[in-house]
Amino acid sequence: MCGLNLIVDFRGNLNIDNVRQMNVATQHRGPDGSYVEHLNLASAQVFMGHNHLKIIDLSSASNQPFFSEDGRYVLIFNGEIYNYLQLKAALPTSYHWKTNTDTEVLLYWLITRGANGIAALEGMFAFALLDIQQQQILLGRDSFLIKPLYFYQDERCLVVSSEIRGVVASGVAPNRLNEGQVGHYLRFKYAQPPQTFCQNIYHLPLLANFDVNTQKLQEIPTNTTPTYSTSSIDTQTPDSQSIEELLITSIAQQLQADVPVGIFLSGGVDSTLLLSIAQELGIQNLPSFSLVNTVNNQNFGTKDFHFARLAAQQYQSVHHEYTIDATDLKDLAHWVACLDQPIADGAALLTYLLAKKARKQVKVILSGAGADELFAGYNRHWAFAQYLKKRPLLNALKPYAQWLGQGLSDGKAYPWRNKIRLTQKFFEQIDIHPAQTFVNFTQLQTIPLRKHLHLTPPQIQHTTTEKWLRWCLCYDKTHYLANDVLAMTDAMSMQQGLEVRVPYLSQALTKAIQHYPALELLKKGKKTLLKEWLNKRGGQLYTQRAKEGFGMPFGKWLQEGKLPWITNSLKKPHPVIYEWVDYPKFEKMLATHQHKKRDYTSEIWAVVVLDYWLKAKF
Repeated sequence: MCGLNLIVDFRGNLNIDNVRQMNVATQHRGPDGSYVEHLNLASAQVFMGHNHLKIIDLSSASNQPFFSEDGRYVLIFNGEIYNYLQLKAALPTSYHWKTNTDTEVLLYWLITRGANGIAALEGMFAFALLDIQQQQILLGRDSFLIKPLYFYQDERCLVVSSEIRGVVASGVAPNRLNEGQVGHYLRFKYAQPPQTFCQNIYHLPLLANFDVNTQKLQEIPTNTTPTYSTSSIDTQTPDSQSIEELLITSIAQQLQADVPVGIFLSGGVDSTLLLSIAQELGIQNLPSFSLVNTVNNQNFGTKDFHFARLAAQQYQSVHHEYTIDATDLKDLAHWVACLDQPIADGAALLTYLLAKKARKQVKVILSGAGADELFAGYNRHWAFAQYLKKRPLLNALKPYAQWLGQGLSDGKAYPWRNKIRLTQKFFEQIDIHPAQTFVNFTQLQTIPLRKHLHLTPPQIQHTTTEKWLRWCLCYDKTHYLANDVLAMTDAMSMQQGLEVRVPYLSQALTKAIQHYPALELLKKGKKTLLKEWLNKRGGQLYTQRAKEGFGMPFGKWLQEGKLPWITNSLKKPHPVIYEWVDYPKFEKMLATHQHKKRDYTSEIWAVVVLDYWLKAKF
């Protein structure tokens, strides 16, 4: 895991200091070494930079930029190729290997197979491969978009980096706010790719080629994008056991490293299953890391820590805990400044805090990210399935249910609070059209906006419940998983120089699960398959508990007056906030929340993060 930086200078006005500045800005991604190369081509000069986090082969021979033996090709690479030993065995025996790294294997795999070889890569990655002779640069990312890559281009140069701050640090790309993304963020909690919050800086596609001579960046079509097919179920539908074996293989591959490996353990199904399989594979005393809430915060926070402790004891991990408190938010300005782009997910701060603690013990962490999207684990997946079964009746009941819901407060901490809140949100968000209903399930609904956000209604039509469910899982993987979960996981972990691996997101596992009936995934509730596999390993305690998000009691702390620096900040927000948010109505919303009449935790958090981020960046 590392950070890569690249400049292609068409006019010869830049020098190696420009890429060095990029390396400095992204140093946290690779604290084990920082390296640069300057190459003069016929039509441009190229600067390549790399920050190295050493995970496999800790020798200096593995440093990047990495040249082919004949000097024709140069690779900079961020990530891990988990099946690199199998790929290495499939390459010609004439290669003279000088390292034991996946970097060298990836270099020669791309030289031998080209862009067509990308589909065989099992891993998480972003890379830039320069062919000096042909003056072509192949740029690629993994199909889940686990590893980020951004670019800026004008008439002077092309700049590519693992982070937006790397692009800006080149001294070429201006740091100007793309205000068009503010509205999307206030509705969906993140920016809308390929655009970013910075003008003219974009996400790179999965695969692209840059021709140095013509100065043209061209996307290469690829069929490796993980989709939950809406076509008819394959006649060779995989069974539960074969899919389980693919998960076991993925975990075994991702446990391999030349440095200490640990696990983020929540006590939920996803992470507990990973831990139980790791123990089954013979991994003893795996370090595990969890966050702890106080008991009186559990209705606004999470009880995960209780189950994490039990899982650690049952599956024999060496457990470490970090107790979160309102005072952790005193460092909010620093934490938000670490984000390339604002993401309105409270789990981002918690990931930052947990990664900071874990990095003192390990260099690699396993995470359960991606399990919910693949195996139908969110409340909205179950809710959408119920809606599809009874949508005419539910739409008819909507006005009455909303009227009854007005008399029920979700602003206080009491045992049935979460169920009442979910029921209220369900009836507020259902629509006549199924696609719009599911999109509503994924949005923040109640932030009062001064500008109308023009959202194109989803033009999706399916005729069966099965196809609708398959579509909604694909929607979540394409949008929420890539732009929220994986983006914030990468940003927060790499800020600490910690590599996070996600065993549920393997190519082989995804290809199998996309041919498994979505209705079967929800047959016995959310994550039917994962619960079945964990039950086999004695995990009934974790499969029978209610699902909770990776949350903190931010809403309760606001009500208790424990965050005065945040509420004071909201009285003088960044000017852009005023342009989008109707501030008198938002102040009323904040007061309603503080008086425990309604719970607006998510909406308030979204505005707070955006306000702090804008003040830090612009």
